Amino acid sequence: MTSRNPTLWASLPAELRLKILEPITHEKTPGWASLASVCKEWQPVFEKENYKKIKLPSSRLGEFESMVPPQKRHLIRHIWLDIELRRYRTRCCSKRNSQLKTLGPTVTKAIRRIFSILSKWEAGNGLTLELNVVCPSDSEHWFRNLHFSSDCVDDEESATRGEADHHHHDPRHGWLHGAQVEAPARSAMYQLLYPVRLDEHQLASNPLPTVRAITQLVIRRQLRRRIVSFSLPELFQKLPCLENIVYEPWYSKARWTEHDDLYLSWIIQSSLPKSVQRMVMFQESTELYDALSSFDGQRQRVGHHDRYDEAFAHKSLELHHLAVSFMVDAEQMFTSCQPTWIWPNLQTLSLTSQLLQSDGGKRGTIEALLCRAGELVRRMPKMRTLVLWNGGKDHACAFMYCVDENDYPSITWRGTWDMEMSPRIIEAWQDVASTLPSCRLDVRNERIEETIGSHGDAIYYLRLPLQVVEPASLWQMRREARE
Repeated sequence: MTSRNPTLWASLPAELRLKILEPITHEKTPGWASLASVCKEWQPVFEKENYKKIKLPSSRLGEFESMVPPQKRHLIRHIWLDIELRRYRTRCCSKRNSQLKTLGPTVTKAIRRIFSILSKWEAGNGLTLELNVVCPSDSEHWFRNLHFSSDCVDDEESATRGEADHHHHDPRHGWLHGAQVEAPARSAMYQLLYPVRLDEHQLASNPLPTVRAITQLVIRRQLRRRIVSFSLPELFQKLPCLENIVYEPWYSKARWTEHDDLYLSWIIQSSLPKSVQRMVMFQESTELYDALSSFDGQRQRVGHHDRYDEAFAHKSLELHHLAVSFMVDAEQMFTSCQPTWIWPNLQTLSLTSQLLQSDGGKRGTIEALLCRAGELVRRMPKMRTLVLWNGGKDHACAFMYCVDENDYPSITWRGTWDMEMSPRIIEAWQDVASTLPSCRLDVRNERIEETIGSHGDAIYYLRLPLQVVEPASLWQMRREARE
């Protein structure tokens, strides 16, 4: 347009020119980033999107400061650090400890380097730091169908369409003509799920610097090498302005997990920065690995540690937003809440409960849970959205309380099975509605007809009114389950 008739483009109002350019930045067609160099008017539009989220391999940390001059730092909203591990050596799959000795030092060195760089940045722009640990060999050997470093977002077509690589043939790692016909070796599972512990010797001689620029820390499910809880305070203590935490750990029946869970519950209750207002915690299901042998010889399962119930109950008193999936059970967490508690700031709350299943014998217990939730919400004066849900293969359901922008309250049951809103439930939530300008409570019941193939499908079709897992993680769940 500009090369043929520059006068025509210049004659358009500035607001209209901006509306034309902005969709191009979101489409991200090949070469879109170079459009920032076309002219001075275009530069701020495309640079804003170009710098917004940066995926940074640890091998390029040395170049990072020169890549982002000080005058461009305010444009960056999200830094995704991919900490790269060395590729497996020959016949590594039969050697359990081939990569594990250098795991802690490698991760510690990369985190210390990014903290050192970001410690020079000013606070106030709202910066997210996402941490990932990835080994290229993981997706080249046994685990070609898993996602370790992707940022795809959920859309129906791409998440549900599996595309097998029929040319891939590696019988030694269980693959025949694009199909996985053998479970990964025990040593391979050990490599994949081995926990990360920061190097105490490195940190003792050269501690992490304080970083005030970071306001959100993200650790997604694609980091299957869970960072042990004993190392997390090293990060949190150096992030005094942290407001949001997104953490999606994998559950394992490994022997170290028991102590790790106890320590994590203490961190949640007592050791997070006072600035934290929002937590989204999603304990990943291991249903994809149920047929595989775990590295400690015991079958993995999804479960919660009793100490988490009390820890999250106490922490909720300080938060504005809390979503915890599969780490606690709503019924147990509600039991940990004291009769005198008031939640002055809590605006959204999402919890899972194993009670929410289509067993007719549990209707009375489910009813008691929903009524108890109503009693607690009456002590949450700022509550706008509460969700109690459950989901897995072949089942999904959610109870949702929402207050819209006009202060109209509603309760909704949405699921693959019907749950009648009894007079007792309606009365409990009508009491909540009576505290709002509009006393009328809207009651809805919606049925899910789609096939639920995994817990990822359950989340997708429940259309929950708040985020319980990162969108890219949800895409991975659904895609991996299909494949």
